[in-house]
Amino acid sequence: MKSMKSNVILLILTILNIVNGYTIKCSKYYTVKNGDDCVKVALNNEISKYYLITLNPDMNCKNLVKDTNVCVKGKINITKDGSCGNGKGSCPFGECCSKDGKCGSSPTFCGTGCKSKYGHCESTSKDMKHIEDVKNFKDISKSFDTEAINDIKEHLNMNEKEAKEFYTNVNKGISYFTNAFENSINSKHSVEKCIELCENANKQFISLADNKNNNFNISTYNQYLKSHSEPVIDKNYLLNNCKSNCYIIKEIEENNTKDNKNKMTLIKEKRFINTCEPASEGRITLVTSNYKNGVAKYRQESNSAVTAVGLVNGCSIPLIGNIYNSDNYGLFVPVCNSHDVCYNCQIGKDVCDNRLLNNSKELCKIYNRWWEIGDYITCLGEAEIFYAALRYSSSAQEAYDACNVYNTDPACALCGTPIIQDELLETPFYV
Repeated sequence: MKSMKSNVILLILTILNIVNGYTIKCSKYYTVKNGDDCVKVALNNEISKYYLITLNPDMNCKNLVKDTNVCVKGKINITKDGSCGNGKGSCPFGECCSKDGKCGSSPTFCGTGCKSKYGHCESTSKDMKHIEDVKNFKDISKSFDTEAINDIKEHLNMNEKEAKEFYTNVNKGISYFTNAFENSINSKHSVEKCIELCENANKQFISLADNKNNNFNISTYNQYLKSHSEPVIDKNYLLNNCKSNCYIIKEIEENNTKDNKNKMTLIKEKRFINTCEPASEGRITLVTSNYKNGVAKYRQESNSAVTAVGLVNGCSIPLIGNIYNSDNYGLFVPVCNSHDVCYNCQIGKDVCDNRLLNNSKELCKIYNRWWEIGDYITCLGEAEIFYAALRYSSSAQEAYDACNVYNTDPACALCGTPIIQDELLETPFYV
């Protein structure tokens, strides 16, 4: 699957252009004004926030300095194969270029000898210890909700009922915008139509926030954010993020044309394409039920018939922030693994892509606390962008179609091994 999937992820990587930028040739600059933030700068230049960050990897979005010139258009030299250095390109954004000229995010890559001209030299792996008590992936949502409600009770001096109402309404407000963007993705709307849906979502949000019959409003929410030393928001915060995402639609369409020039190849191994080894001969072992953050780790045994688990390769190429595969740490790696199995077993492209989106959103809950609104919204945005690339990309459809050469009969080991049918077609996992 690696050769097929790499083209899909290469498209996503090209769309997002998430690189460290030390070899960026900027062709247009913008001067930061009072009141600007990264999203506003992006909107002023009709680009996505992610593309802006790409062009200015060392920019601090929480503290833009007035009169600073930031790049809003440019040409980027990125590594094609994970190697980095002179003549090879720079590492994806957030990754380090090791002394051996390889991209990664752990101390192995970011420590002694790290090449600062071709990547960061500081590990970006985020501490997730606050959910160590989560026993498995299925408990994540419940744990996330409980922690948030208890925290609201404490910091806003609310009782259980009031805290649940407050929490429910904030999430409802956020959902207006996520639904607008996902609707645009599924319907393949234009940027203009996507922005229109975002503006309609904002009307719903303002109506909710101004409704005297519930206990949620912007002022109370900002009081809550301040109690955690988080930046406050205004009524246009979610609107601007939604509109910024809309420009990714244009970036996808622009790069999809380029991607069509890449012809995918499939290595047809007769041992698992033309044969049907009995499902009983598929041997997949649970290594640990809580490998990282409530997500289990499995392995295909050496004496096993080939199964779909033996063909997964994570997200193939590093993406944003902590999504990459480095040292098998990446946040979305287990989601990509399950998505691989779903494609390999031909469950239906729409079904597989929707599972990826929903599972990615669930993993955002273990990566951020709920009150870290900026980080949480960013993570949800990354999940939606990944989904958008799969929905818009012709290569994603080609990758799914290419898997029809596999023997996916439930009686065969490739997809019929019980743990695959019962668990791994839907649930994220590490290997």
